[in-house]
Amino acid sequence: MAFDVLQLDGQELLTRPYAQRRALLEELFTTRALTAPWTLCPMTTDLAKARDWLQSWTDVSGVEGIVIKSLTSRYLTGYRGWLVDCTNGAHAPAP
Repeated sequence: MAFDVLQLDGQELLTRPYAQRRALLEELFTTRALTAPWTLCPMTTDLAKARDWLQSWTDVSGVEGIVIKSLTSRYLTGYRGWLVDCTNGAHAPAP
């Protein structure tokens, strides 16, 4: 399941904000017609929708929770700039 892209066609995207990287990732899925085993992780800026996803996906095998990222965040190696909201109620920095 893909939720971010850090390099595309030999170009590093680390300094671009997450919103731009996400748009490129969505475009990549569309233009290259990626299918299974590739899956684009759903995304929303609607907190109520994210909470609904978290509650409704608790029975899906392999789903641990949701990742919360700032749309303006850049990728920093070794830095945990997002949160994981797990189905068990834990909130922890992503590895």
